[in-house]
Amino acid sequence: MGERFDLVSDIHPRYMHWHIQVYVIRKYEVPSSEDPSIIKSIDMILQDSQGGRIHSSIPKRLMSTWDNQIKEFTMFNMKHFVVVDKRARVRASQVRWSLLFCNRTEV
Repeated sequence: MGERFDLVSDIHPRYMHWHIQVYVIRKYEVPSSEDPSIIKSIDMILQDSQGGRIHSSIPKRLMSTWDNQIKEFTMFNMKHFVVVDKRARVRASQVRWSLLFCNRTEV
């Protein structure tokens, strides 16, 4: 029997053991507001098999770990990330939450 994956539409911060299978449909660098030549984070739009989309972000301190491993238009299994509220940010999807990579994130 195959591995079970959670849907993007089910993600919320009250549960910490999400395991998703997603395509990276967009990956882009976010410059610092103080100095545009400095990259603040790498952001991505992820899409699951049902078409659900969610924003994710790799902070500057982890960019060297993940930048070369994660490619656009590629499918990945991801787990051990932090789910955060993105009300203050621009919404790239209908989902209220965003995924933040941390030291324990596995791809």
